[in-house]
Amino acid sequence: MRYLLLIIAVIAALLILKQLYGSRKQPTNKKIPASTTVVRCEHCGVHIPKEEALCIDQQYFCSEEHRRLHRS
Repeated sequence: MRYLLLIIAVIAALLILKQLYGSRKQPTNKKIPASTTVVRCEHCGVHIPKEEALCIDQQYFCSEEHRRLHRS
């Protein structure tokens, strides 16, 4: 009977700790607001927020490297 009560107490403590520390975690995936405009990288085709893209001659790129590779 003591072992059963001990197991129940340990499970309850773990659940309480999980609730306390689980609520502090930050979400790993970053959501883009619905009003944000996204553009397509001319080199790889990935869609990125317009504010984060490199715009050269009305063409958008996700990185400087992709801009350079697209030009060559």
